[in-house]
Amino acid sequence: TGKMTAVREIVTREAEAQPKPWDWCYVNNFADPSKPKALSLPAGVGRRFAADMAQLVEELSISIPAAFEGEEYRTRAEEIEEEAKEREAGAINELRREAKRQHIALIETPTGFAFAPVNSENEVLSPDQYHALAETEQQGIRATIEQLHQALQKLLRQFPPWRKEAKEKLKNLNQEIATFAVNHLISELSDRYGEMDGVKEFIDDARRDIVDHADEFFPKPEGGGTAGLFGQASRSSPGQRYQVNLIVGHDDAAAAPVVFEDLPTHSNLVGRVEYQALMGALLTDFTMIKGGALHRANGGYLLLDARKLLLQPYAWETLKRTLQAGEIRVEALERTLGLMSTGTLEPAPIPLRIKVVLIGDRLLYYLLNVYDPEFRSLFKVSADFEETIDRSADSTAMYARLIATLTRREGLRALDRDAVIRVIDQSARWAEDAEKLDTHLQRLGDLLKEADFWASQSERTLITRDDVQTAIDEQIGRSDRIRQRLYEAIQRGTVLIDTSGAV
Repeated sequence: TGKMTAVREIVTREAEAQPKPWDWCYVNNFADPSKPKALSLPAGVGRRFAADMAQLVEELSISIPAAFEGEEYRTRAEEIEEEAKEREAGAINELRREAKRQHIALIETPTGFAFAPVNSENEVLSPDQYHALAETEQQGIRATIEQLHQALQKLLRQFPPWRKEAKEKLKNLNQEIATFAVNHLISELSDRYGEMDGVKEFIDDARRDIVDHADEFFPKPEGGGTAGLFGQASRSSPGQRYQVNLIVGHDDAAAAPVVFEDLPTHSNLVGRVEYQALMGALLTDFTMIKGGALHRANGGYLLLDARKLLLQPYAWETLKRTLQAGEIRVEALERTLGLMSTGTLEPAPIPLRIKVVLIGDRLLYYLLNVYDPEFRSLFKVSADFEETIDRSADSTAMYARLIATLTRREGLRALDRDAVIRVIDQSARWAEDAEKLDTHLQRLGDLLKEADFWASQSERTLITRDDVQTAIDEQIGRSDRIRQRLYEAIQRGTVLIDTSGAV
């Protein structure tokens, strides 16, 4: 009956008076990467923001390595390292001098430090020389070495805190240099997008994360062998953490969206999380989240074929749950059914503001109305399309204009006057009432296309009454088996028709 066409035209006119919806995108949640954050931006801004973040990563890949290769950084880093080394060496030398005053030598070996007695010439005593000493002298040497050993152990226990302190100083220096390299680039984005809810928070989080992971922007040395092999196991690039995954953008939209989803599966409605197989493992991140029809139609209208929707497993339940919750939650059907044991993402839900139009026949409407109590609460407005209209002068003229519209839309030949009259008469036959006209546009369109074919066979520029009649006869002939069998039964006398007493 052309319900889909009519609904689209009506809804499109209504949508033209509605404002453009916002763009939606997913970004990294630096605190918990398994739960990406959703950001909303004015229509058309989302794609520009994604491009600006990509440009930022490219600039950081140049500015951060350049900052760490500068003379100032190298000088200050060397000072920290030299200070740490001198501190340890100074403490060891002080202990060595103390040992020397007590005629003990501090010897550094491949396995650590050791103490040994020395003579007046500051030469280490051999075992024979040591055993030649008096017992009291040996006891004194052993006592002195024990004291020095305890002092050495105490000193060595101070090395880890000192090294940690030096490492902390180097880390602070790295953060200072990275902050300097990052701030002037990030500040431009903050000024441009800082007034948008959630965007400023993401930019600030990205700033801190970039500073903490500045080393990831350094060029990686090209290596082979095992390192190169396992290096390919990760699909993450240094800048991927800061990308913007634009789920839906309305760059060219002039009004609210009108979306028709021809295959309303679970994932086509609410979106999906894709995976990439690398080295035998399934990897995913926020950049692999894909939006669905509800994302594209958010802020506008979604048209669905009711029969196709009900034929898809769990699609009807998914649509109802989403409408009731008032938010779009991207979740794999396997996870919803408890069939997935592997880890996956849990993207933040996106608020939903939408009008859903289900298009179907009366039987489906009555069945849903009776057997699904949630249907009545979610779909409260019904529009019943008439299959026929009254045949009058006005409706006949409108029907003729409809024929002209269909021929122009399909690129068919125009009909002459007699052909139009024959099509209108056939419409009354389809309606099985001389006072009615049939409104099934699909059937009308098929007749016009076939009549156009027969006109082309006769090399005519217009469709004539004969072309229309030929098309009608051919349509009847293709489905005439039952009528022919009935006529044959009458001719053979198998079926008798008695009209006696008829008026």
